[in-house]
Amino acid sequence: MRKVILAFALLLFHTVDSSAQKTLADSLQQKLPFTKDTARVTLLNKISTLIASSDSKKSLALSQEALKLAQDLNSKNGIAQSHRALGIAWLYNNDHQQATENLQLSGDMALANKQWELAIQNYLNLGGMYCSIFGNYVKGMEFYTKALGVCESENIAYKIYDAYSGIAYVYQHQHENKKALDYYMKALGYLEKTNDHNSLGILYQNIGEHYQEAQQLNEAVSYLAKSLEAFKRGGSKGGTISTLTLLSDVCRQQGFIDKALAGDMEALAISKTITYERAKYYVYNSLGKTYYAMKEYAKSKGSLEEAIAIAEKVKMNEEMRDTYLSLARVSDKLSNHIEAYRYQQLHTAYADSVRSKERTSQLTEMEVRFESERKEKENQLLKKDNDLNRLYITVITISFVSVVAIGFLFFNRQRLKMKSTQALMETEKKLIEAEAKNAQLKQTEKLQRQFNQQLADVEMKALKAQMNPHFIFNSLNSINWYIIKSESEKASLYLTKFSKLIRLILDNSNHKIISLDQEMTALKLYLDLEVLRFNEKFTYSIFIQPELNPLSVGVPPMIIQPFVENAIWHGLLHKEEVGKLDIEITRMEGGVKCVITDNGIGRKKAAEMKSKTADKDKSYGMKITGDRLNMLNRESIVSSVEIIDLEDVEGQPLGTQVIVKILSAEIEPEF
Repeated sequence: MRKVILAFALLLFHTVDSSAQKTLADSLQQKLPFTKDTARVTLLNKISTLIASSDSKKSLALSQEALKLAQDLNSKNGIAQSHRALGIAWLYNNDHQQATENLQLSGDMALANKQWELAIQNYLNLGGMYCSIFGNYVKGMEFYTKALGVCESENIAYKIYDAYSGIAYVYQHQHENKKALDYYMKALGYLEKTNDHNSLGILYQNIGEHYQEAQQLNEAVSYLAKSLEAFKRGGSKGGTISTLTLLSDVCRQQGFIDKALAGDMEALAISKTITYERAKYYVYNSLGKTYYAMKEYAKSKGSLEEAIAIAEKVKMNEEMRDTYLSLARVSDKLSNHIEAYRYQQLHTAYADSVRSKERTSQLTEMEVRFESERKEKENQLLKKDNDLNRLYITVITISFVSVVAIGFLFFNRQRLKMKSTQALMETEKKLIEAEAKNAQLKQTEKLQRQFNQQLADVEMKALKAQMNPHFIFNSLNSINWYIIKSESEKASLYLTKFSKLIRLILDNSNHKIISLDQEMTALKLYLDLEVLRFNEKFTYSIFIQPELNPLSVGVPPMIIQPFVENAIWHGLLHKEEVGKLDIEITRMEGGVKCVITDNGIGRKKAAEMKSKTADKDKSYGMKITGDRLNMLNRESIVSSVEIIDLEDVEGQPLGTQVIVKILSAEIEPEF
């Protein structure tokens, strides 16, 4: 694989060799005599970075001055910035060890200082350098994932694409092409929305190289052309050189030698304006290959010798291995067999050195992968334990709240009974007084109606208070069962819906009339819980006539639920196959009509089943239902309840249908 060194080691520093940059650097230098303290540190670092590719020695001196001043001022931010500027300066002075040391110092200090963007940029640069210059892809991946972690934790979205691009590059080197392309496309999705031309140039270049390795040369040319345009718009000479030499390589593969030569010559002209030696190596190496393809072997040998001189100077061992092989071939074409043999020997020596380095890198990579997998498994186990602990705490909390709620409801019921007794005594007293005074019959009847209404209110609230604990205990048992079975996701889902329903029941129990919308919300929560509890033993649907506004129709709370519960427990749960429950709400004169239809076993067969559990549930649930209906009928709220046994033509049961007619009240919608 060809290493895109300029893309990662040069471009990510955003050091652009252009006249605009030089003008900016000159302008900033004029301000130096008038700046002091931390402002001077910042200015020195800016100038150092701007001139790093054109005057690397002066860049180094300025960043060293900035670091000393920042240390004297004890400016943590200034020290972190200065180490970054030093890292860039050492890179262009071809001291890669010093460059990585300073960049890592800058990144770690920035992270401690919460200079998030500075930390991210340093980690991205380190990832690129370890991959491109040192060939250590394990270390490169470590820094890319570290940068991605900071981006995600601090919500710095616009830098995520750089991390994605770096991770993709590592996967590409490991020949995991699908993963590589996936990450490249993720990065592209972020980056194409920005005006960051140089970063876009890097990404297009890497995708182009990916397609080149897959021998999809037309796609490679398309993306490399986009890369070249982006680098030129961004003013990056280093990026332009890198893409031009890659394009020349693809053109040689396609047989377009003239285009390859034109690209190499353009790259050569640009390389003479910068000081970065590695860039020049790639230009001469590419030019040597192009001349070889043109059979101009003397020119090829001259260009390759220029390349090898640079590679020896900056210790590019892997590149020297490849270039010595090219020199051996071109020397053979020139009939200089002794020189060809010497170059072949040098190629072999460097190949052995590179293989040894690669083996060491592979062992390190295996070790890092093993440790990563082990830590990942430990983290997964720890997360699972934490999730279970949180779930247990939540269940205990909800249980406690539920017990308190039950206590409140019990106390409330007793209080209501006392009020009922008091109301009865007061009303009787009024009746006695009225009889004693020979009050009119009409007044007596009025007092009697008031008494009945008060008594109905109290009894209705008491019945609701009885129903809530019954449902609470059933639900808590279901949650406990999911926990015992270690089905934490189901337990969490059940717990969430259960909590919402409890709150609704407590809120609604204080109101005689609630909106149909509130009633349907509570009913849906109840049905969802029962579907979960009985492992999707049945499905349900709720239809509300479009002309009916559920927010403005008032109904008693939990009026429909007892019929639904009866349909589930005594009709649907005894079916072998999955049951179906349909609830339809439509308008009728003076109120609403609710039709509850199930395809259960029917009332006759249900009555024949003598399960103790069924009998117990039926006696309790139906007693509550009957008592509530008596109260509602007394208040003229429910006008009628009709139960229809559904049968086929042969008299076999198809289920049960319940029609409840509710005389509703108009209420003002709440928003």
